Amino acid sequence: MHSWKDGEESVLAHLPRAVVFLDSDTICFAYSATEYCVFSISERTTLDVITPIPATTSMGAFSGLTGYMTLGLGAKAKPGLMRLGNTEAIIVKDNQGFVIGTNGKRTKPATIDWPSPPDEIALVSPYIFSILPPGTVSIPENGGTSTSSGSALAVP
Repeated sequence: MHSWKDGEESVLAHLPRAVVFLDSDTICFAYSATEYCVFSISERTTLDVITPIPATTSMGAFSGLTGYMTLGLGAKAKPGLMRLGNTEAIIVKDNQGFVIGTNGKRTKPATIDWPSPPDEIALVSPYIFSILPPGTVSIPENGGTSTSSGSALAVP
């Protein structure tokens, strides 16, 4: 992929699958569901976004088989990337969401934890909505009426 600014071209290492402008000079690219970077247009530099390794939770005898089960389907995990404010974005890596800034570093120490990677995320301030895959959210057995597979979180 190439970018064009004032007659000068910048070559990117990969083709991004999702793009979010953090401000007028900075773009966040999602190359895959686990690879993100921040690109400065004026400096034409790329910074990799480094996030902590997520804690894994065991799901019994079938944990770890999700990669095996999707091998033949040809579907790649979709990267989750969303602009949060004038200089921040949320990236989804595995089951966690991280808020990053224009320098590619986390701007908030808290993470958003989902039971599985969300299919989609959206912002309607002050809420972050997420659509989760079917079967990942348990339905209350105490007579609750909630059958949604989505969730909403308030943005501080």
